[in-house]
Amino acid sequence: MDDKELYGVFSKEKIDELKIKIDNILEEKNMSEDETFSVMKKVHEFVCVHKISNEFREKMRFDELIEKHKSLFDKISSYGRD
Repeated sequence: MDDKELYGVFSKEKIDELKIKIDNILEEKNMSEDETFSVMKKVHEFVCVHKISNEFREKMRFDELIEKHKSLFDKISSYGRD
């Protein structure tokens, strides 16, 4: 394997970047609505499309983020069903 560690189809760098954004949202740091929406779409993709492990889900704090922004997550989920 190369220098790139992979998490499924995602590079370690992208995962690390997403983790920082999630932490910023949960810690209520200055994130625009567009940035939050973008992060929530990525989380939805991980949870619903890629069926990630519970361990990874916990490490990334996905459940905390989904709980905090449940209505936004539900809205994103409903787009996928349309």
